[in-house]
Amino acid sequence: MFAVENRERVRDHVLARAHSDPAIVAAAFVGSFAGGTDDRWSDLDLTFAVAEGQAVDEVLEEWTRWFSRDFEALRLFDWPVPPTIYRVFLLPGSLQVDLSFTAVKLGREVVIGQPATHDVRAGGAGLRDRG
Repeated sequence: MFAVENRERVRDHVLARAHSDPAIVAAAFVGSFAGGTDDRWSDLDLTFAVAEGQAVDEVLEEWTRWFSRDFEALRLFDWPVPPTIYRVFLLPGSLQVDLSFTAVKLGREVVIGQPATHDVRAGGAGLRDRG
């Protein structure tokens, strides 16, 4: 079974990678961490907005190579829900990580939901606005 500290380390590395990747323009927690219902057994679910002009499949493959190498992750399956693709990984210790990627189109506005006004991670810096 994975240690919570390991899950936090993976989370921090994934967010750091997203912050440094110019192909990623936004990131968000989904699943239990987004709703504040996470617990010791929760997996990680993160979604990423891919910059306009970037090919989602290429970004996904690049991230898969990095994630598999750095975390010894096994790719379990893909779940395409257009326009989003979810890729599910299993890490040593049975930590499941679901990463999803969606292409963004500029000139659209959020019409459902509200952006977070605070960092949902306790004590850490998340991905910041690049605009």
